[in-house]
Amino acid sequence: MKKKSVIRRMVTIIGVIIAALFVALIELSVKVVNDSSRVTADADMDALASSYATYVETWLEENLNLLDFYTKSDVVYNFGSYEEIGEWLATTPSRRSPEIDYVLFITAEGNTFYDSGKRGNNSDRAYYKAIMNGADFYITDPTVAKATGKVSTMLVRPAFDMSGRKVGMFVAVKTIDKIQEKINSFTLGESGYAFMVSGDGTAMCHPDSSIQMKNFLKESLQGHEDMNQVASTMLAGNTGNAVINSFVKSDEKDCIFYHPIGKTNWSVAIAIPLEQLDASANRIRSILLWSNVAIAVVVLFVIILFMIVAFRPLKIVVESIIGIASGNADLTKRIEVKNNDEIGSVGLGFNQ
Repeated sequence: MKKKSVIRRMVTIIGVIIAALFVALIELSVKVVNDSSRVTADADMDALASSYATYVETWLEENLNLLDFYTKSDVVYNFGSYEEIGEWLATTPSRRSPEIDYVLFITAEGNTFYDSGKRGNNSDRAYYKAIMNGADFYITDPTVAKATGKVSTMLVRPAFDMSGRKVGMFVAVKTIDKIQEKINSFTLGESGYAFMVSGDGTAMCHPDSSIQMKNFLKESLQGHEDMNQVASTMLAGNTGNAVINSFVKSDEKDCIFYHPIGKTNWSVAIAIPLEQLDASANRIRSILLWSNVAIAVVVLFVIILFMIVAFRPLKIVVESIIGIASGNADLTKRIEVKNNDEIGSVGLGFNQ
């Protein structure tokens, strides 16, 4: 019958216990670190989304202020007639800010004068109705401008004469290429990106050119149907985060952090792959795993060494008893007892 080793059994049991404890320690440590890092990452991503929303709001504010040149002009302040304003407006293109593509003046009745000299009527426009109903400004959702073929937005401010009477409004048509370039060029780590959604659900800025100017609310984008509900939440003016199908890696998930943009019902989102968001926790898990494996090997080695030394007297006892049983025992042989413990007591008993 094959002899079984007590040391081997004890080392195996202790090794299994140590391994189980280390696995539990690793998972607990990773969970704590992961939760902590995710809280920190979420706060950082929220702050980043907020900063980009503030950037866009500031850009819009600056462009609205460019309309002061028109709304505070003498021809408006000393209002005489709409024709005078229209004639003056036609002389301004050379002095127009390069940030603006063209400007139009809409009278209180809705008749329109363009700075190019063209005329029309815009009384059916939502921004006309909003300004005439008392709005201090109006910013339209971006559309492809017929005049330039570019994605543009309209910034509108009312115009008052010296008596405070609203004589009409000035409209600046502004391409959003600067904002698109800023948002679309955003990167974070390996695959992080940003995008913006206008008030009607259109992806006005997106690093994927096939997605840009697509409507998340009205169009079913294959593989991105989940954006319908997310876009609705974003456009409700909420700040938050959500997990969506990735726009940069197929069969992956992205975590997006969105923030509303002041002065509009637009929203900007910062997106980062979940695996990238959890990368720090994965690195820590790997470090803990290998460090704990090394610790376990050292601990087991020390235990094995200790048990070999500790059980050496028992080996001598076993050999002596086997010798007695066979009739070849050296009864003068004694065990050197060094420890005052249970194994030492066995040695003393054998010597006696």
